[in-house]
Amino acid sequence: MTSPMKLFEYIDSARPIVATDIPSVLEILKDRFNSLISPVNDSRKLSENIRCLLLNPSLCQELVQNALQDIKKYTWDTRVQSISRLIFEAM
Repeated sequence: MTSPMKLFEYIDSARPIVATDIPSVLEILKDRFNSLISPVNDSRKLSENIRCLLLNPSLCQELVQNALQDIKKYTWDTRVQSISRLIFEAM
């Protein structure tokens, strides 16, 4: 995984995320589940996504809650457990 570390800080801030569809971001973010995703060079879609959040507080809350649940899969403890499990299965 090559996801940007700042992304986890953004999620942890409990604010809805609007991002572009770069591969490292898409490893974590899912459009309309935990964020709103715009194509990289599509400023119109980006502005539509921002407007959508401004007009839909319930969507904002849903995206935030889903993102906060999702990042639990990426904690250091979770990573250590996954790696340990792989090592023990290989033995």
